[in-house]
Amino acid sequence: MSVDEHSIAASPLPTLRLLPNPATGSVRVETGGAEIATVNVVDILGKVLDVPRSGATLDTSMLPAGMYVVMARVNNAVMSAMLMICNP
Repeated sequence: MSVDEHSIAASPLPTLRLLPNPATGSVRVETGGAEIATVNVVDILGKVLDVPRSGATLDTSMLPAGMYVVMARVNNAVMSAMLMICNP
């Protein structure tokens, strides 16, 4: 058995967590310490919504109740997670 000296070590990808989920009012986007370049919130019809963001916190208070996809670009990778909004 031989070892390839030119192999590339696999680096773990950051994970995308949305807290709390389900949410009312605001959601914190966590990536395990990796810096978030962009965050988009997409509705069930595929429309990218203009959701105010302050650092890693999204203001979801104006979104109607329903399911959304949150997409974050981190380290040149795009990650996504489902988000349930329970606003009244």
